[in-house]
Amino acid sequence: RDDRNGGNFPSSESRIGQLDIAICSMPAAWSDTDFESRRTKCLELCSSALSEISRDVVSVSTAVCSRSEAHSTKSTVGIVLTGTSVDQTVIGGPAHSSKIIFPGDSILRIDGVVVTSENIRSQLLGCDVPGSTVTLTLAKGGPKGEVIDVPLVRISAEALTDRRKMFEHFTTIKERAAAARDGIAVARVDEAIGLWTRMWEADAAHDQTIEANVLALQAACAGTLQALRAEIAALPAAAAAA
Repeated sequence: RDDRNGGNFPSSESRIGQLDIAICSMPAAWSDTDFESRRTKCLELCSSALSEISRDVVSVSTAVCSRSEAHSTKSTVGIVLTGTSVDQTVIGGPAHSSKIIFPGDSILRIDGVVVTSENIRSQLLGCDVPGSTVTLTLAKGGPKGEVIDVPLVRISAEALTDRRKMFEHFTTIKERAAAARDGIAVARVDEAIGLWTRMWEADAAHDQTIEANVLALQAACAGTLQALRAEIAALPAAAAAA
């Protein structure tokens, strides 16, 4: 049994092992009844192994350490603001994943509405429904930069709870350092955010590679088992007389 599942489900390895035993133990000569019994058993094991191999083994839930904190909103696009400027994009959020929105960009309009420091947060929130779309009109690199429209899909605020909390801490430290005119501390905070972002992106790329490899292996194994099942099913009943 598969220990990764607490022993609750037979592993695909055990199913394939049973199939191997069933095929290898076929005698050189058998009765019609023996033949049909063996063939039926092999087909059942093929189906069972296919079912096991096709299980979703890459989707896992992510623990949220700040779950106890109440969320004031249901959705987010993952942008940390300073006035109407993008200060940071939360790692893994829609803005960060777009690879278009970066710190220093100025948000001019949201869904066609001109924004100010007073209304920008409510405009970003919009209908506050995960899965809804919001279009940001940005000036790249500052108010006088190239103006582009970037559509984003809001996601659940809970999905970014821990990362958003980290950015809130970074932002608080940065604001206090700026108020104290400590440019070195401000630079260190920005450096820490950059390093954390690169580490997270490297981990995410690693996880995506593993997921792709697992899915490719599942597909290859499933194809082989389907071909084997077809070959077994095609065996003529007359083979018993051979």
